[in-house]
Amino acid sequence: MILRGKEAGFALEEIRAMIAAPGRAARTAILRHRRDELRARIRAAQASLDMIEGALECEHEDFVRCPHFQSTVADRISPGPPPHVRE
Repeated sequence: MILRGKEAGFALEEIRAMIAAPGRAARTAILRHRRDELRARIRAAQASLDMIEGALECEHEDFVRCPHFQSTVADRISPGPPPHVRE
């Protein structure tokens, strides 16, 4: 179980907590927490990949001078909510 848990991205402490959990509800809570963290990491990785692909596909001579690329970067570093959350 430890090896499979590590392969799924669990820390040893999380695996220990899941094994020691008193029942299904506690284990489910741990699994949901890990799932939510993974989804957030996947969203961040996808946003990074989108930015890289946009730079690679840019037709400007220098993508860092491209207004669209600059806007994408500004959206990623702005203090507001991520662009996919904005309405």
